[in-house]
Amino acid sequence: MRLRSSARCRRGWGRYFIISFSEKTVDATDLRTVQDWIIKPQLQSVPGVAEVNSWGGFQKQYHIIVDPNRLSQYKLALSTVVDVVRNSIGNVPGGQMIRGGEQTVVSGIGAVGSREQIEDIVLETRGDVPIRVRDIGEVVIGHEIRRGAATFQGAARLFSVWPL
Repeated sequence: MRLRSSARCRRGWGRYFIISFSEKTVDATDLRTVQDWIIKPQLQSVPGVAEVNSWGGFQKQYHIIVDPNRLSQYKLALSTVVDVVRNSIGNVPGGQMIRGGEQTVVSGIGAVGSREQIEDIVLETRGDVPIRVRDIGEVVIGHEIRRGAATFQGAARLFSVWPL
C-alpha cells in the first residue's frame, strides 16, 4: 500500500482532507479492509475529525453459495439458512443514545473472522447429527457490487476523505 497523494481542499461544503492510496501492489479488497478497520478508526480518534469516508476499493463480504440440490436433500428452506446465519453472526439493534444534542444510533455488529466460522454454523440438528452451512453450500470471500469507481490520474484508487 502506498500513499499516492494528499490534498487539503476547500469546496462549497467546507474544508476537507483527502488521501489517495494506490491499488497497484495490494488487492482492492485488502486495501479497503485496511482503510475501514485500521486507518479510519485512527483518524476518527483525532480531535476535530467529525467523520471519515471511504471511496473506492471493494468492501469485503462473505458469500454463501447454496447448492439447491443439497438444500433439497436436507429438506431445508433457503429462508431457514438466511435466518440462522443472520442470527448466528450476532448483529443486534441497540437503540439510540442522545448526548450533547447529538443522536447516535447504537447497534452490536457481529464480527466473523473467517470462512470456516461461517461454514461451521449449525443450521439444524437431526437426531445427534448437525447440518452445517458447509453441508449445503460453499462460503467464498467476495465483495459488494461495484456501483462506481474512484480514480485518480486514470487509475483506480482508494480515497480516505474527512471534513475539517
